[in-house]
Amino acid sequence: MDTSLNLQSSELFTNYSTLSVGGVEGTISLKDGKLQAECTYLPNNNNEYKNCGISIGYGHLDNSGVQDITQGLDLTKYDRISLKVTYESPSDEDRVKFSFRNYSPSYSQPDDYVSLKFNSIVYSVGSSSTYLTLPLKTFKVEDWWIDDFKIDFLDSQIDFSNIVFVELLSHQMNVPGDYLYRIESATLHGELLTELELLQIIFAVFLLTIILLVYRQSKIMERVSKTDSLTELYNRRGIETIISKECQSKKYSDAHFFYFDVDGFKAVNDTHGHQIGDHLLIKIAEIIFSLSHKVAENKAKFSLARLGGDEFCVLINDVDEKQAIDVAQKIIELLSLPMEIDRRLIKVGVSVGIVKMEPRHNSFAQILEEADTAMYVAKKEGKNCYRFFNEKVKTVIYESKRIATELKTALDKNQMELVYMPIVDANSQQVKKAEVLLRTNNDGLKDIGPDIFIPIAEEFGIIQRIDLWVLENAMKFIENNLQIIKQSKLVIAINISSKEMNNLAFYSNFKLLLERYNVPPSCLELEITETSFSEVDQMSIEVLSKIRGLGVSLSLDDFGTGYSAFQHIELYPVDSLKIDKSFIDKYQSKKASDRTIITAMIGIAHSHGLTVVAEGVESKEQSDYLKQHHCDLLQGYYFSKPLHQHVFIELLNAQR
Repeated sequence: MDTSLNLQSSELFTNYSTLSVGGVEGTISLKDGKLQAECTYLPNNNNEYKNCGISIGYGHLDNSGVQDITQGLDLTKYDRISLKVTYESPSDEDRVKFSFRNYSPSYSQPDDYVSLKFNSIVYSVGSSSTYLTLPLKTFKVEDWWIDDFKIDFLDSQIDFSNIVFVELLSHQMNVPGDYLYRIESATLHGELLTELELLQIIFAVFLLTIILLVYRQSKIMERVSKTDSLTELYNRRGIETIISKECQSKKYSDAHFFYFDVDGFKAVNDTHGHQIGDHLLIKIAEIIFSLSHKVAENKAKFSLARLGGDEFCVLINDVDEKQAIDVAQKIIELLSLPMEIDRRLIKVGVSVGIVKMEPRHNSFAQILEEADTAMYVAKKEGKNCYRFFNEKVKTVIYESKRIATELKTALDKNQMELVYMPIVDANSQQVKKAEVLLRTNNDGLKDIGPDIFIPIAEEFGIIQRIDLWVLENAMKFIENNLQIIKQSKLVIAINISSKEMNNLAFYSNFKLLLERYNVPPSCLELEITETSFSEVDQMSIEVLSKIRGLGVSLSLDDFGTGYSAFQHIELYPVDSLKIDKSFIDKYQSKKASDRTIITAMIGIAHSHGLTVVAEGVESKEQSDYLKQHHCDLLQGYYFSKPLHQHVFIELLNAQR
């Protein structure tokens, strides 16, 4: 990008004059934007140096009209000058000197005009006006000036950083007579930007664009990590952030926490399908939002969240106990009415657990546990009712103890079994992995699934035995079927509890089992739920890294429902992540942003070098969409339900 500067522009210079020395007389004029000096050298007997010419001043004038020679023009961005000069003299000498006079405090004195550096060039004008373009690097500092002022090497180089005067003089004035000087044109040329600078700007813009795109994507993922994709309410992480702040401030303002899940929701899914179930959850969210908004008209503050599945919670500030009861009763009343979902009348119910937040509460987990306990009691007492957490409700702990006892019995009597959920390649649809799922045959645990007994096992310290049982039996299965597993290049994925990440014996036990059953580490993958990473510390990272160092891969399960954000994933030693089913279910949404979230997850996960597994694929359309957007592996009922061992082996043999 070129730029230019006319040195004779009246908007640029502050003054001009003849520069006469040695008794030479001269006058100067400005005509049609061109400076012209006429000088007369009269014969005399003195031997003084004689010269005459044009001086153009730049910079500031003081109040008396005298130029301040310390402030001029920075011309360093220019690299050449175009000159057109008319010069007439009574002799054959036709050379002129063109100088840029520069001020610098390192070698100039404010009151000494001669101390200004002479950046000069001498050239022959010829018999007629000549147009020249000269590189500024051809100018030189005059030797006499260097000698007289004892200038060091660094300061003896040309300098255009603070030009105070530009001068046009005769090179020599030896013959008396009349002299004429006229600057027809004096224009500096340069580049606003060099090619390198332009490339640097382009690169900077490109880099900024990338940063903005990544920032935008990170904001999307941050929103995703705090927002339930189905209902657009807060998710567990979002509501936990809010309640954690309340706990830290200890200023509860009569805050009440309501927790409920949908009674009969599983039957809705089983009878009408997951799409109807999702629409029901959206309808429930709309009803609760509307109710909370009406409560907020009385200046109460509220926050809503879907914690996962059919679990919801509401935090309302500035309500007393009577108002809290009114809210709970209204929730139960509204959600007990038949709801029209896709032209079908769906009837469900809810039971509500309520916790009045008090200074004794230190965490979201504590509040949720109490609300969950209160809700559980409400369900036990007939459903469609509410219960506050109190001493009476604490008796529910006895039920948890009963379940814990039955779990120990099931372990002792080997009343558990493993089933295998195929995970297929998105392109070939060949089985590449299988997720191990735990089932129990204990009568005391009838209708109590892992979603209930695993948290109880963690609470009562049984989870290590369960994890060990699952690991050992899964490795026995691999040992017994090693040939077909190797031929199929199959990976067996096993869920482990977050408690194991702080279990110092877990790594050694795991390594011992690998050696005992001669299981190749590459055949195994451990799945850790995303919510587990909320408790990850450096020791946990080290345990996972050691396991990964054995050659066992690690996977982040249920991504999007808990605590992680993509900017933290690189801190975790995982090889893959599993997109939670709730995001896959949004495939049929008409909102472009819903699908964008899925593709953003896949894209950013791939940019972190992670393999992506999509959970809950239940239709060909979902499968095709995920394949089109380069999801690596797919899992769901569209491909297969969980299979017993022998059925799963038959499936592997069939695809060989």
